[in-house]
Amino acid sequence: MRWRRPSSTPTSPSPPPRATHGPATPPGAGTAGSYKRQVSAASAQRKDKLQAATLHRGTGRRLSTRLWEVRKGAEVELAWEDSPTSRPGCPNGRADRTQSYTLAWGTGPGTDAARQRPYRTERLTPGRARWSPRSATFTAPEDQPRITFTSTTATREPNDSCGPMLANVRASQDPARPATVSGRTTLPEARAFRGNNLEGTVHDALSLCKRGGAACSFTIHPWATRPYFDAAQVVGDASANCGRHAIGDRRTVTVELPGHNNLVGRAELAKEEYKPLRELVGDGFEHYAGHSWSWDGGRSRNVAWNVEPGEVSWIELQAARERAEGLFTQLVDENSRTDHEAGRYRLFAAFDTPSRGRSDRLYQRSGPLTPDASAACAKLRPTEAALLLTVPAPEAGSPARTSVLLIPRRH
Repeated sequence: MRWRRPSSTPTSPSPPPRATHGPATPPGAGTAGSYKRQVSAASAQRKDKLQAATLHRGTGRRLSTRLWEVRKGAEVELAWEDSPTSRPGCPNGRADRTQSYTLAWGTGPGTDAARQRPYRTERLTPGRARWSPRSATFTAPEDQPRITFTSTTATREPNDSCGPMLANVRASQDPARPATVSGRTTLPEARAFRGNNLEGTVHDALSLCKRGGAACSFTIHPWATRPYFDAAQVVGDASANCGRHAIGDRRTVTVELPGHNNLVGRAELAKEEYKPLRELVGDGFEHYAGHSWSWDGGRSRNVAWNVEPGEVSWIELQAARERAEGLFTQLVDENSRTDHEAGRYRLFAAFDTPSRGRSDRLYQRSGPLTPDASAACAKLRPTEAALLLTVPAPEAGSPARTSVLLIPRRH
């Protein structure tokens, strides 16, 4: 699948020139039914020598797949070619020449006309293919929307293999604008699929993919992966200047910045059994962003500032973080003759951790002495009036007379 980044997407590192989107799963992958849907390249009679899939005659015969890397709200363009059957021996009466089908998207009601389009092919010469380009555009009604081609050609004979053929199904998207990160612990729900079907839990897919690169691949979704700054938090106590002159102050700011995910608890993910999975995610992110991934960890910064007379100063931190979303896909033998897609696991996951690519923001906020600080200053002896008092800091976001971005200094 191709993708186009909309101009409204927040700035983030450009993806490297590698396939972050694979082609759409071949129609019919993971669908029920033991009858054959594949048409050989020779029988398909295409100039590009591609094989095709056939929609068997008879209402209810369908081919279905999902657009794995599409999120709800994305603008999707689907393109393919269709042809009347090239199968020899099919009836060629007037009623048999027109072969119709529909394309539907989403898992809502199949009769919803807003999510369905009709198409038809016309057979002119028995046994000869006649390929025509088709396309459809729609807004994805769900994450990983299902698309379904359904035959609406009535069966008039014992042999139902005379339905229309489809080939070269492909899709592109303008990704939906990423949701605003409302907090480091507010992550989308993890979703697991086996074939085209949504699993009730992620347990089985996670048990497989925690083996790392031996069992699964991991692909970063660029349109849903971005750096951001967390909400401000107060670090430590405030300093009150009870004197008549500015006083310099130094402090080592130390904070713990945990990582979060939507698969298992933090402590569980830190276990040795999940190391292969962590390495898989870290490698995928570094390949995309160009800098390493951090799961957890504390940070320590030295800062220095001046506290003006008659003021209280405190430090607020906006931690630099990374929100990454991506897809784990079970590795299979692509050359196998079996329908490996029917049982293939896919796992959609999200991670939020401290950033190693950007520095945190440290602010000195200053305001007038609070009543408690003024009372504490009044108790000082004259010889102590030039001291800085340690007082409780106000809450993050409290009104401040001045705000200064501090430059951390090396230890």
